[in-house]
Amino acid sequence: MTLWQELGLPDDMLNFNAKLCDLQQQLKQEAPRAKPIISLKKAQALMKEEKPLLAEGFEVDKEVFTRFFNAFLELLYEMRPQISGELDKISKQVGASLWENLLKGISNNETDLNDIIAETGVNRDILRFIIKNALSPFIHSAAENLNKYIDHDKWGKRFCPVCGENAGFAYLEAKTGKRHLVCVRCSTRWPFQRLVCPNCGSNERQRYFSLPNQSSYQVHVCDQCKLYLKTLVMEHIQEDRDFFRHDLETFALDLLARKEGYLQASHLA
Repeated sequence: MTLWQELGLPDDMLNFNAKLCDLQQQLKQEAPRAKPIISLKKAQALMKEEKPLLAEGFEVDKEVFTRFFNAFLELLYEMRPQISGELDKISKQVGASLWENLLKGISNNETDLNDIIAETGVNRDILRFIIKNALSPFIHSAAENLNKYIDHDKWGKRFCPVCGENAGFAYLEAKTGKRHLVCVRCSTRWPFQRLVCPNCGSNERQRYFSLPNQSSYQVHVCDQCKLYLKTLVMEHIQEDRDFFRHDLETFALDLLARKEGYLQASHLA
């Protein structure tokens, strides 16, 4: 019996997450390979200032982004027909005349859509969901290009050294107990102290829980700041492990943590 079945979660949620993962994986393969965005010298300067390497923006191909945007829009039409009215609004209102401003914001690593939402009346959460997912393959490609500039062992921050997203996952090396934080957005990983909360820095009131028959997955919580971090105990480290998929496949653990009053740090970025 799966974790989803144990908790009585609906199959359509599992199916939606599975299709979302598959689409992300497909589009990551189709995304244009990122060209060098910044020099080594600039990267070192940003690291010294404790800023992520994409802090000053990155290139987005308008045509490809539009295709990715429509792909996630179609996924929502298929899997969430109950919001088709809101999707129609986005499809009709967020048209070519708005792409220039939208892509300008994205290129500055921002998705502040207040003006667009005020002008069109589209649903903020749905639009953000589509944009975030359509943008992800570009960020992932940029991260593959930029990780070579980073001294991961010296980073030690709660947020990703590439894209600035707060860590959304972690894994423990089973043999050594060493902890690594993971950016679900761009797949960057970096070491972090095991018994310290990545959010508030406290080394007190730290604990974790897991579920029967699911001991490889843990939920680490901080009772100081009330944030949690899902963690995978790995017997063998796999560099190509898809933590975006892990994050969605363990959504049941998010529900349990939230039920206990904890929030996820990556949602605060």
